[in-house]
Amino acid sequence: MKTLAMGVALAVGLSLVACAPPPPKPAPKAGEKPEGYDAAVRRLADMVNVGNQFFANGRPDDASRVISDGLLMQNQILSVPQLDLAGTVAVSDLDDLYGRMLLASRHYGDARLLFQKNLARWRMWKPQNEESAKQLKHAQDQIAECDKHILQ
Repeated sequence: MKTLAMGVALAVGLSLVACAPPPPKPAPKAGEKPEGYDAAVRRLADMVNVGNQFFANGRPDDASRVISDGLLMQNQILSVPQLDLAGTVAVSDLDDLYGRMLLASRHYGDARLLFQKNLARWRMWKPQNEESAKQLKHAQDQIAECDKHILQ
């Protein structure tokens, strides 16, 4: 009887283990890039370029669609513990495009928040370099533009 109970328990245990989902993949460590990261960064950068063209050509609805799609990719990229320069530029450029769209539609406070995000992002960037200085200055200029309209 004991042997039968142990056999049943063993069979139930094995069937539960066999049905269990696979263990989750470990999160990447700082400095490690997960699979597909570089492709996602390139894809987001391409999307932002298309969105910028739409915005420059007076097609805000098309630019908005690009931004919406880009936000999903941006979240994927931002899930990495430590972004590299290309990833930071890509997510920053999407926030900048979204902020400029909001600025153009007179949503000054919302635009300012996006530009402040970029300001913080580039102020904290290590090591500071020519690209981070350029991005920081651009964010400061965009905030000043928002402030000019908010104060009117």
